[in-house]
Amino acid sequence: MRSNAMKSCAVGAMLFGGTLGVSAAHAGVTGIPGNTSAATLSLADVNYEFFGAYGSPMAGAVSFSDSTYGSITLSQFTGSGFSLGINSTAAANNQSFFVQQNFIVTEAVNFSLTGYLPVSSSRAIIHQGSIFFADSGSDAGPFNLTGTLQAGEYRFAYWSAAMGAESGTLFDLSFAVVPTPGALALLGAAGLVGSRRRR
Repeated sequence: MRSNAMKSCAVGAMLFGGTLGVSAAHAGVTGIPGNTSAATLSLADVNYEFFGAYGSPMAGAVSFSDSTYGSITLSQFTGSGFSLGINSTAAANNQSFFVQQNFIVTEAVNFSLTGYLPVSSSRAIIHQGSIFFADSGSDAGPFNLTGTLQAGEYRFAYWSAAMGAESGTLFDLSFAVVPTPGALALLGAAGLVGSRRRR
């Protein structure tokens, strides 16, 4: 058997930079840099580490090729989501992928995660060790997570595993963050006050 090997890449950028969902960037959500992100892919006895315990937040395009296991690509992880794909040359391997990213919410926001999973998986939003809301399952197909996040620090964590390193997209995710209805009402009230003062 081939001994364990590790390949590392680190790309520095902010998770929630740029556009969030269908609107402009939401100032209430900020990715946390530093030692809060990790991404590893395991095929058989080889572990590929995109970001270590002290790596940068996941962003940009990370890819590499291996003569035994094919090529693996982690697409840009930005305000609209990310995807992970593999072009495999191996017919029968155990494969797993883990990714996590911490972020801070400075005001209440409505949070939505959507995506497609062709392999068994577990995914969750975790609030500093206690599950705030979560969704997990073993069926392939589309998924949707929605919830309201109050101000605080959160960690998005995703894990998947499957037999056989078949070529294709292992995971595809997009998300949108919008102010809660209460926050929108406050913005509207502020607008009314401002218009009255101008008069």
